This record gives sequence, C-alpha cells and structure tokens, in this order.
Amino acid sequence: MRVVGGKYRSRVLAEFNGDEIRPTADKVKESLFNILGDSVENAVCLDLFAGTGSVGIEMLSRGAKSVVFTDVRKESLAVVNKNLNSLSLSAEVLHISAIDYLKKVDKKFDLIFIDPPYKTGLGIEALKVIKERGLLTKDGVAVFESENPFGDNSLGLFKYDERKYGRTYITFFKNKKSSCVFAGTFDPITKGHEKIIERARNEFEKVFVTIMVNPDKQPFFPLEDRFSFIKELYLDDSAITVCYHEGLAVEFLQKVNTPYYVRGIRNETDLIYEKNNENLSKTIYPDLITIYYKADKEDCKLSSTSIREKIESGEDYKKFLPKKIADRIIQSAKLIKNDDK
Repeated sequence: MRVVGGKYRSRVLAEFNGDEIRPTADKVKESLFNILGDSVENAVCLDLFAGTGSVGIEMLSRGAKSVVFTDVRKESLAVVNKNLNSLSLSAEVLHISAIDYLKKVDKKFDLIFIDPPYKTGLGIEALKVIKERGLLTKDGVAVFESENPFGDNSLGLFKYDERKYGRTYITFFKNKKSSCVFAGTFDPITKGHEKIIERARNEFEKVFVTIMVNPDKQPFFPLEDRFSFIKELYLDDSAITVCYHEGLAVEFLQKVNTPYYVRGIRNETDLIYEKNNENLSKTIYPDLITIYYKADKEDCKLSSTSIREKIESGEDYKKFLPKKIADRIIQSAKLIKNDDK
C-alpha cells in the first residue's frame, strides 16, 4: 500500500496485520482523488473509520489543511500514527466511534471520507448525522465507500456521482442547493419531464414546477387540467411546488429569488436553443445559473408535441406518460376531442 499522489507519492505505508481491516485499494484512491481534483488543497478533512489512515494521509499529501482520523480500534490507530510519523506528519487521531464523533464535533468539513465495515449500516447512519448536523461546508463533499451501489436517496443530501471499481462502489454527496425552477408548457407533462423533476428533486431542497402561460397560444389541455395533473403527481411531495406564470421564465426566477433554472435537453439542437435563451435571459438576470440535464436515451424523441400528435392520430401513448396520472390525462384528452367534434 502506497501514497498514490502529491508530496509523498510512492511512499510505502504500513498495513494492519489480519483481514479485519480492509484498506482502500491504491487504484480506488487514485481514481477518487482524480475526481476530487484541486478541491483537496487547503481542505479541512475527516477520515472516519480510518483503518490504516491511507485515505487521510493521501489528503495531507495532496495539500489538505488538516485531517481528523477516527477509529474505535486501538490497533488501527497505532498503524495510523505509525504512518503519520514515518512521513513526519501531524494530525488529530482520535479513539472514538465515527457516529459519536459526528454527534459532538462543532466544526464543518470540506471533505469527509466514510469507509465503514461492510454490512453494518454505519455508513448510512454517518451520512444521516452529517446531514442533520450540517457538518459539510457549503461546497463540501462526503464520500462513501461500500460494496453495493447506493440505493434510494432519502438522506437529504445531493448524490451527484457514483463509480464502481471491481467490487467497490464510491458514492459522492454534497449539500442540496436551496431551490430551482423547471418551467414549461407541460401540454401534457411527460415521463421525460417527470425524470427531469426527479433529478432536480435530488439536487435541490425545493423545485418550482412552473407552467408557462402565453395568452397568444392555445394549448391542447386547458391550464386548469395541466395544473391539476402535476399537482396530483406530486401531491405527497412537499419539496415540489406547482405554479403557473404569465411572462418570462427569468422573471419568475427573480420572483422566487433563485438563480437556478433547470432545463432538459434531448440533443444538440435543444442545447443550442437553450444556450441562446440563457444568454438572452442573462441580460435581464445576470445571476442566472442554468443547469442542463441530458434526457435518457429512450426519451430523446419524447415530447409533449409527439404525445399530442399521437392523441390526434389515435395511437397508444400511455407508456410515455407518468404512470400515476396516465389514465387521467388520457380521459381528459378523450373529453377534449369529443368536445371538438
């Protein structure tokens, strides 16, 4: 086991005798720190379940301002201290459980590495305490190493990346941003829209799903229907606020005091169109930050327009609608078509 980068690159580290401690593999460390990049420099860091301390030492080698090491095993801490001493490094090394430390510490960290014993649930518990106590700085990152992909994210943190290396998964978390706006005509809302909203829901504490109203255009579904469709879809989700706005989307962003505007893009044409709109909108709202979510491959040809075309031609389109409200949208479409006859 070696230091893989930074000032102490290639220096050999002591390991723990036996198989109870599972140090992070060198190739995983190298990939991890390539992803973190320059953010480690001058960072205040925490190495939970430190084991041999190899990850925390890697932080110090790459210019971290400080690292706290915690572990409940005295044998592990002895190896951590041995490795620190061999490199003439100083750090805070604590004989304490990760959870107890997180519950009492009174400072924030730029980087927290969590590598608990597998199959214990301690990593999830650590992430929950980190969120509850606000232990990450504004742009701080928590990294969780485990043997399984991270499942449903109900922690209140933004899971922004996950990588697999052999049998090891590395999952990256940040604090969620406060709020964003996802605007559109939603005539009707599609499964593609639903996926974009889900992704925004993962990244933001609050999502304003905003139906844009243009008095010069006559949509297929009345505003009342479109509004009620989306309200029903997110009836049990307090993080989703459904509203409508007549005017420019950028004016609504200013109204709700957020710079974050979420857009879904299916192809290069969409991106060019959205970039042009972004440049125009910034003349009104210079603080605007547009976040682009690329559509899933199966949704690249999906749009509200394509669904309306299927409605007119009598084709089946149920599979392209959000499952929870698909029948309601189909029934409304039938009533509208009958009224037009």
